[in-house]
Amino acid sequence: MDQYSDIQIIEANRLHSEEAKSGNDENTSLWTNNLQDILMLNPKDQVSIHGAFISERGVGQSTSIEIKGEELGQEHTFTYTNLSKTISTGDRLDNELPSRASIITGENKSESLKIKDNELKFIINYFIPANAQNSVHLPRRYMFNKTTPRENFTARDGRETQGATRTFYNRSNYSLTNKLYQAPAFYDVLSSDSDVLKPLNDNSRYTLMIRDKTFYTSNSLSTDDLPEVDMRDPENAIYRTYRELKEIEIPAGFNSPEFIATEISRQLQNIVNDQVLVQDNSGDDTHPQPFMKILESETYKAFYTGNIHDMTEDNFLYYFNLTGSGTGAIDGNYRAGHTNASGFEWLRQYGIIACKYPELYEKGRLINIDETGEYTGIRGSEVFNGINMTTATSDTALELVYEYNASNCQLLKDFLDAQKLYPEIITNLNDPNSGYNDGCTINNTRWIHINRHDENKQSLSKPVSYNNTQLGYGGYYHPRSYIPTATTQLQSLLLPFFFDHTQEETFYKNPQYGLNQFTYGCLGQWEDVNGVLRIAIYPFKHETNGIGSPPFEELKATGTGTPAEIEGGRRIGFDMHFNAPGMYYLLPLSGYTSHPVPTSSYAVEIAIYNVNSNTTDNSATIPEYYGNPYQKLLYIGADNPQLNWDGTNFNFSSLHTSMNRGNKDHANMPYQDYPVEDENAGDVVYKMNPIELSNDWTPDRCPYAFPLTIQSKSQLAGTQPYQLNPPNTNYNPYTIFDQLCGIMIEDFGTHKDLWDRSLWGLLGFSYKQFHGTNNRQVRIQRGNANDLSVITTNAEVVEGDTKIFTTNFMSVPMYNNMIQTPFNVKGYDATGTTFKDYNKIISNIIHKTTSITIIADNLPTRMIRGYYTIRSNILEGTPFIGGKVNNTNMPVVGVVNKISNFGDFTFGEDSSLQFTITKPIRLASISVSVHDPDGSYARTSEQSTILFKIQRPVVSTFNVAQAILQEEQQQNKK
Repeated sequence: MDQYSDIQIIEANRLHSEEAKSGNDENTSLWTNNLQDILMLNPKDQVSIHGAFISERGVGQSTSIEIKGEELGQEHTFTYTNLSKTISTGDRLDNELPSRASIITGENKSESLKIKDNELKFIINYFIPANAQNSVHLPRRYMFNKTTPRENFTARDGRETQGATRTFYNRSNYSLTNKLYQAPAFYDVLSSDSDVLKPLNDNSRYTLMIRDKTFYTSNSLSTDDLPEVDMRDPENAIYRTYRELKEIEIPAGFNSPEFIATEISRQLQNIVNDQVLVQDNSGDDTHPQPFMKILESETYKAFYTGNIHDMTEDNFLYYFNLTGSGTGAIDGNYRAGHTNASGFEWLRQYGIIACKYPELYEKGRLINIDETGEYTGIRGSEVFNGINMTTATSDTALELVYEYNASNCQLLKDFLDAQKLYPEIITNLNDPNSGYNDGCTINNTRWIHINRHDENKQSLSKPVSYNNTQLGYGGYYHPRSYIPTATTQLQSLLLPFFFDHTQEETFYKNPQYGLNQFTYGCLGQWEDVNGVLRIAIYPFKHETNGIGSPPFEELKATGTGTPAEIEGGRRIGFDMHFNAPGMYYLLPLSGYTSHPVPTSSYAVEIAIYNVNSNTTDNSATIPEYYGNPYQKLLYIGADNPQLNWDGTNFNFSSLHTSMNRGNKDHANMPYQDYPVEDENAGDVVYKMNPIELSNDWTPDRCPYAFPLTIQSKSQLAGTQPYQLNPPNTNYNPYTIFDQLCGIMIEDFGTHKDLWDRSLWGLLGFSYKQFHGTNNRQVRIQRGNANDLSVITTNAEVVEGDTKIFTTNFMSVPMYNNMIQTPFNVKGYDATGTTFKDYNKIISNIIHKTTSITIIADNLPTRMIRGYYTIRSNILEGTPFIGGKVNNTNMPVVGVVNKISNFGDFTFGEDSSLQFTITKPIRLASISVSVHDPDGSYARTSEQSTILFKIQRPVVSTFNVAQAILQEEQQQNKK
């Protein structure tokens, strides 16, 4: 007898399946093929896969990246800004309003979204830098408007009519060497008012925040919501960090890295608003006329900002009820005003502001609550019991109104932790000119704001009203109590207090002072007369700024009564005013002005150009568009954010809007001595010690810097004068200015345990890389680009650039390795008669650059699933253990590794796995499914085919005579 195998090949082709015939393409990895005849499988038959041709688009590309497109089993909660825009009855349509709304509200919204491996969901913020361009530091009463045009650019900012940004007095004896209130490292002195400081323009990033509600037009609602008199500071509102939720999706499957980079960049740059604003036309044609083009993308938007048309003295006086006769509104003489109706014109420009330390504001304002836990906002919280400053010791507690419980302690801890993000506020107190004693560190100090005086001096109302006493002082007008003098410092005091970093994560249910127990490193407990346990802090226990220190003596000197005390009810907490010690705010500005720019012998107005021999001749004024209502918008964000592929790694770039070389405002103007257009004006550059281009106006850059005309010899015939362009002194010297605005990514939407499986991880970015230690102010360089917590970009500056830092006094680079110092230039003035020394001339440095790139720590994950499993009903049982659930509806009959890939196919050869049938099986159809290793369906296309091989053992006789003979022999043996 002879034995052999009868082999049968069964084709299971997805294109010929019942699903394909019915047009069912919902799942192309599962299909059924009907057989023409019943397939009989008998015991001892063997089944295996003869060949597999699995189609998955892109699988054969050597550089492709595999993305499943699956949910990762968890959700992430995002908090973002929910904008509500309203057009009030009677107002114009949104395209006729520069604000594009009558009312805009901004509230936080939380939403939980599923995490998927082919999606990036993240939160972005917008920022502007402190670069004295299109911004002004706050607080601000109004922007001056001099009758002599040149003075609008030559005048210095000041404390009185111009509106001071900071007014710091050390009681009646203020001096620059005795300033107890702010870290001077961040300040410049206004020379026109020696008692006034203003924040430095040092390119710090200020994050945009949105007011909870802003009225942009006059209507009944704006009147109803008008704050009560003496509580109208623009800070008397809730500002929230402006956050946008972004969602980017990449097609599941195999994608080339070039495609992924291009697609993510495209979605970041996607145009979301293409709008033409129109204005009413009062001429012959009464139809609205197109006036302005707005083009906004996902990351670059036009915001309604501060502007000279809203920030006028009249609007300011009207809003604060200061309109009327009398002397200045801030010198202690109350202007007899009237109860205004709204004043929205002045207030609406504060709809968007920018904060240097937004986390401190967000966590700090929440500690402003009363003893019942009700939010008190700008009024702050309170000291519960008074302190006799004469008998106080280092153990004396400052007893607060907060009830001692876990939630209130956590509220304070959140604020304390936010202080860790910006340790410079504490360490700059060590500056010799700060007025504080040295020795403040992030390990031994936390701080809080406290009023210097009681409500008799701090209250803005007359008669004095405790309910109208605020924590701090905005400086918009002097308290009407007349008690303080014009030189009395009314701003809050930054009060350092004891902190033990070894206990910063410890909560004590009943902390014992005698046992040196302090909840979260600084919080103690005391009991009021009703037996309620409340929170205490210990400012006089601070090791260097405690008893007898400058802040202690300041509070003692301004204390109430005899002996001096900090009375019960003294305001304490987080000062929400824009001039609060330690905090800094900017108002974005549109940059337009009606002030002519005084350049050379002629004047050019920003937005209005008079082309004639006499620049004061304005007779040709009709027809004319009235542009003032529309000169209130400013683009903020990143105009060209990109994800790039460099051939090995992904990287982000241009999350900021770059600075260009630029042109002067009057370039190519038709005058005799106009400057020519710079053919390299579009170059992306960074600048140090910038010269004046005069193409926007802001008080922060006043006085503007104008060219100096210098003669080489006194009245010598034929000598040619030359112009020296000094930098604007309002810029912090030798600071790199490289951006106009930008975005930050602050929430990446993926948990640590899922990071590597998320799209961030698949692209090669590590969890550590985006969850590091930097804050919003850290400049991104090669050394810290893989240790970020908030990511943005800036210009790339490398040590080799120092060769162009050395210049001659005309700013021509020397390209050597010398260290640059300022110059003293000597020469005759423009008249050629007076010999002068031009001291401390600092060279203007401009250098071409590109955006720094944030390079992924790792290479992208090319293939995350190394094989397919083939399942079919051709077998019974499940001879395969693995995947997510270890079993499925059909058993595994084969494994196909992804080594043999070409084009859009993975090829599986004759399988070594053979399965033996143990009992009869009858099949009228064959069902097949293709799975990834985790048991989920693979992302195949409709071209897949599986070939099954069935081997049947057959016993047969080919030599009949021999077979008969063998049978007879067997019988004879019996």
